[in-house]
Amino acid sequence: MRDIERILKATQCPEETKLSYAMYMLTKDVVFWWINIRQMMEERGENVNCESFKVRFLEEYFRQC
Repeated sequence: MRDIERILKATQCPEETKLSYAMYMLTKDVVFWWINIRQMMEERGENVNCESFKVRFLEEYFRQC
């Protein structure tokens, strides 16, 4: 996640394309996880953007004890 954020900042990636770029950087199981989470979010009418991805990603893969 830090690498993705660092690249987005360094390239001055516009907000509307950040999520697309972050999705491009995903690999293996994370791709399938995000496809499912994104579909659930869209069905619930939730905002699907780079920040919501980051929140969900951290909750899923870096839960606090």
